This record gives sequence, C-alpha cells and structure tokens, in this order.
Amino acid sequence: MEIKPTENQKDANQQEVQDRLHMFDCQGHKFTVDKKYRFQEFLGYGIDGPECLVLDKNSNQLLAIKKIQNLFDNLFSARETVREICLTRFLDHENILKTVDIMQSETETGSQNVYVVTEFLEASLRQIIFSPQPLSNAHVQFFMYQILRGLLYLHSTGLIHRAFRSEVLLVNQQCDLKISRFRFAKPSQKKTGVDSEYISNRYYMSPEMLLGYQDTQAMDIWAAGCILGELLGRRVLFPGRDHQHQIQTIFGVTGTPEEGDFGLEIGQRVQKFLQNLPKTNKTPWNNLFPQADPMALDLLDNMLNINPKKRFTAFECLKHPYFEDIHDISDEPICKEKFFWDYQDSSKPTRASLQIVLDEEIQKIHPS
Repeated sequence: MEIKPTENQKDANQQEVQDRLHMFDCQGHKFTVDKKYRFQEFLGYGIDGPECLVLDKNSNQLLAIKKIQNLFDNLFSARETVREICLTRFLDHENILKTVDIMQSETETGSQNVYVVTEFLEASLRQIIFSPQPLSNAHVQFFMYQILRGLLYLHSTGLIHRAFRSEVLLVNQQCDLKISRFRFAKPSQKKTGVDSEYISNRYYMSPEMLLGYQDTQAMDIWAAGCILGELLGRRVLFPGRDHQHQIQTIFGVTGTPEEGDFGLEIGQRVQKFLQNLPKTNKTPWNNLFPQADPMALDLLDNMLNINPKKRFTAFECLKHPYFEDIHDISDEPICKEKFFWDYQDSSKPTRASLQIVLDEEIQKIHPS
C-alpha cells in the first residue's frame, strides 16, 4: 500500500529544500542554487541562457551551471530541453559531458527556472584549433581517438548526434575531451529536405545531408572527418557559403561523383543538380596537408567517403593503424541499452506531464 505524504510533510520537505538554497548574482542574472555551489565567474550565454562557473565546496570541483529561465513558456522547446536533460543523464562515458545535478525554482509569477550542473572544461576544440598553440601529431591522434571513442558509445545507444562540430567538443588542460550539446540527437530518420537547425553546422554536413537524404550515424563520422581536417590544417576544411556552395566545395576536393558513387537512390532533381556541376578530379590529401602523418590521411580518406555505406564506422576508425599505439578494445565501452524517450512525444506537450518527467529525473539525483 502506498503511503502518500500529508500536507504538513509536503510543507516540511519544501522548507528543507528552501533551506539548502542560496542566491547569487551572475552578470545581472539571479541564480538560486544549492548552497554548496560558490560562484566563481560568468562564462557567457549558451543556447538555453546564462552560464557560470562555480566551486562545489563538498568536492572542491569546478563545475558549470546553466540557467534555463521560464522553462515552460514554450512547451515545444521545453519538451526538447527536458529530453536533452534525460539523455545527458542516461549517457555515461568518459568522453561525453556529464550532467551531475539539476535544480529548479519557481518564480513569483509561477514561471519555472531550471539549473543544470555539468562538468567544466576550459575550452572548445574549435578554440584550440584556431589558436596559435602548436599541435603535434600526438595531439591530433589523442583528440581524434577520444572523439571516436565517444561516438562509438553514443552510436551504440542507437542515436546520432546530428550537430557534430569542433565547437561541441570541450577540452581541459590535460587534453581530456568530452562531447556536449545533445539537443538534436535522435535515431536514424527519413527526411525530405535540409533542416533549418543545420544552418550553423553547414561546414560539417555530409553530402547526403546536404542533398536531403536519410540521417544515419555515418553523418557524425563525416563531421568527425571534417574535424580531423581542421586539426591537420588549422582551418575549416569545407568552408561553403551556403548549402549549394557547400556541396561544390566538398566536390572540389573529393572530385565530382558519379550518380552511383553515393550508394543511394538519387532522385531526378538531385541528378540534374549533379549533372550541372563543374567536373573536378580528386585532390590528393597530401597536397592539402603535406606535413601530416600518412596514416592520418588514410583515416581521413575513409571518414570522408562520399558513399555513407562505405564510410568507416566509429568502430572501424578506432581499429585503424593510426591509433595502433593507443587503441584498446577493452577500454572502448559501448552502451548495453538503447536510449528510449518514454514521454509521449505528442504534438501538444503539457506543462504538467513535462514537470513529472523532470521531477523524476531530479529524484534520481536527490532521492530524499
């Protein structure tokens, strides 16, 4: 028989939560969080809102907190936010950014603010690539190994990141790397055209994505290959101005493909587009990266195969001779279960149902 708490018990529990909280100012934004988090500095604005650096006084660990203000003002956005929270709590891997805490507070107007606490790493890989800091072949090898190790785990959950780029890869001073930003991570799906969410991700989009074909895990490998090219050349590999120019930029390096090279059933519209492209031959990778390790270029060639069915998987990449001295299959874990979003993904999400899902996730962290 389930024993439900009385109103007095509920009030006592709420008071206990309030007693654990304190407020601090972060660049004009009020953060109401657990007293164990001591404010250090403002980090900037992310997709969801302001972010700050805090010290966990219990563990003496630096962490990042982002404030999601008025979560339920837009229920469709709230659904994606709650889903991402559940997903990042589900993922458990050294090369994936970990969500360590979640807190929520209600404002006087009844809006809900949510605070998500994650591990903190000092820089993005993009910042490192475009900095004057020297990068040795050992750096490139170690970064790529961690990227592919993380992708191997993510793909084993049945998901595709779908917005993979050097900006979402976070790095600390020890060169440890973690993948972040899983808002668009979903299983493979059919599509009819290019999604608007990919506009900021254009440089890393695979040819099949640009042409509007089905999303598969191979698209993440293409993006990782573009990042390998960035590490080798310290510049964007395929800097297209728009979607059409992006395709032309890719084919300017890989060579203009024939219809059968894609391994896909090409529609008439795409056939006509390809026929009108200027014909180019493949540029040898060592012409673009003359100082690069030949094994790195061979890996790059297999990651940037035009045919997504022939493109290397994360598992095949990790077995490549480029990683011979660091590859260890016993230390490259996969997830034993698929990620399942059991919230009814209806066209009309409700605040009450989303609040239940969020409360359940917080309960896992704070069982009391």
